[in-house]
Amino acid sequence: MEIEVEIKKKDGTTEKYSYGDKPKRKTKTSSAVKNRYNQKAYKRWGGALKPDLFTEIEEYREAAGLSRPQFLERAMEALKNESKQD
Repeated sequence: MEIEVEIKKKDGTTEKYSYGDKPKRKTKTSSAVKNRYNQKAYKRWGGALKPDLFTEIEEYREAAGLSRPQFLERAMEALKNESKQD
């Protein structure tokens, strides 16, 4: 059994869908908008690590369920606490 649905839009056009078809989700947010927001809200920072240190950090981070920014935040907090004790 096939069911057809007709959807009338605000602009007066109509779209027809058959059973099982889903309307395509339209998004208004473009990559350019997201990129502009990220440029305002975040700063980029990078570095080069020796392979052994990189592997050690990645293994720890994955085991702890941390993202790279979360790992850096925790490392920074640990360094701050360490300097307070001195």
